[in-house]
Amino acid sequence: PRNVVVIVNPVAGGQGKASAIWSKAKAVLDAFGPHIDVTLVRTTAAGHARRWAVQELTLEVDTVLCIGGDGTLFEIVNGIFSRPDALAIVSKVALAVVPAGSGNGLGTSLGISPQEVEKAVAIAMRGRRKKLNIMKVSQGPTE
Repeated sequence: PRNVVVIVNPVAGGQGKASAIWSKAKAVLDAFGPHIDVTLVRTTAAGHARRWAVQELTLEVDTVLCIGGDGTLFEIVNGIFSRPDALAIVSKVALAVVPAGSGNGLGTSLGISPQEVEKAVAIAMRGRRKKLNIMKVSQGPTE
């Protein structure tokens, strides 16, 4: 079975939006039945998703499904790229987004709206991947 970790930021989007989206996403994941193992991680504070990506994400994970806003997604990305094995992680682990924030810039850029939870989860579980460029920008003097 595929190993899927779902990161839910329960405060993303306000008024329980991400938790409601997780309920819809779970129904889609359940429909895939025994073909996937799902682990749920609910973030509890700013920086939690980044710490999880640094300390707990392993190469045994096939897909990280982020239910949150751009901030949650960027925490995961920053956590991955702060690891010494970042290239191995990004070559094996898919990062999928189910938009649940207030702006949802990346989801919108990928053509996924917050109203299309089932579509977003199905795309992620079917393994359709799209490579994205990552850029690091620093401001000010470097040491």
